[in-house]
Amino acid sequence: MKKAVYLLLLLFTISACSKDKDPKPADNVKGNWALQTGEVKMNIVGSDSTNALDFSAGGIYIQIKENGEFESNLAIDMDSEGFFGKTSIYQSTYTLEGDYIEFKIAATNVANKIPIKVKIIDARNNELHLKMSKPEILEALYSLSQYVELADDLFIVSLFTSLEIILNFTK
Repeated sequence: MKKAVYLLLLLFTISACSKDKDPKPADNVKGNWALQTGEVKMNIVGSDSTNALDFSAGGIYIQIKENGEFESNLAIDMDSEGFFGKTSIYQSTYTLEGDYIEFKIAATNVANKIPIKVKIIDARNNELHLKMSKPEILEALYSLSQYVELADDLFIVSLFTSLEIILNFTK
């Protein structure tokens, strides 16, 4: 019985130590990332739809730096099918909170930077996967609506049972 207790204690210690060494997704976000693909998943009244997005030819990038700053040409673009598009190169800031990163991002036809909060799904093996769910999308649209008329867009998004935008980057 004593050996069984020691064995269980040893297994618990080993498993606890190995979990401590696993990097958090936010630990690996810094670097120069090229936007490759995306996906818009939506559900409205029980009907699912998924749209694949190809950004690989667009030259859209984000360079996340150490000091809470980034450089990018990625912008919120309400005329784009995937909510994001390309603009001229700009500098801005970001903050990390757990598995979330909040960017102050450019928006087409708007002078101010708009805060968007995205969940870091994965950031390893030279890949970065970010996800915005319906609450984050609505929050970004609400911030943007202070500068442009988006009442129809906000209403349409509010009708979705679920909505996700996933962006996939590579180094």
